[in-house]
Amino acid sequence: MPEIREHADLLLKLVAEALPMEVGDSEHEILAWDEGNQCALTFDETLGVILTLDEVVDVLFLIWVLGDLPEEAEDRADAMSEMLEANHEWRETEGGTLGIDSNTGMVTLSYRVDLPLDDPSVIQDVIVKLYNIGLYWQKTLELSYRHDESVEVHKMTVRESLG
Repeated sequence: MPEIREHADLLLKLVAEALPMEVGDSEHEILAWDEGNQCALTFDETLGVILTLDEVVDVLFLIWVLGDLPEEAEDRADAMSEMLEANHEWRETEGGTLGIDSNTGMVTLSYRVDLPLDDPSVIQDVIVKLYNIGLYWQKTLELSYRHDESVEVHKMTVRESLG
């Protein structure tokens, strides 16, 4: 059984190989874990994901940052109701959970991956399905980012849609 850190490094490598991103030669541009065991990506400047490795419980958490709730009170209430319905039995979340980050107030889609994966290449499918469901919920809930800031959580950006 590989060490979890080695397994997680392999998963990052597989993610980088599967995504159409520009990766430079500099050590700052290579997809890697930071000192807090996190790595972040931005997709098309509209959808960000933060990957967090928890080596204590052997879990990879993927937190997709979808945007801010609508400003109108009625639209906000409708969006929250839709999120609760979608979360019920993970009906419309591909196994993730929609929620609101207590620090930023932004809507997130959280997903847990227990490690190690029997087939590490499955991480590529997980990223694609969560990207697609994240975009779906951004549009359905009419989520957006504050006018004065972008979703850029990392300087590496996926330039093309993952279909």
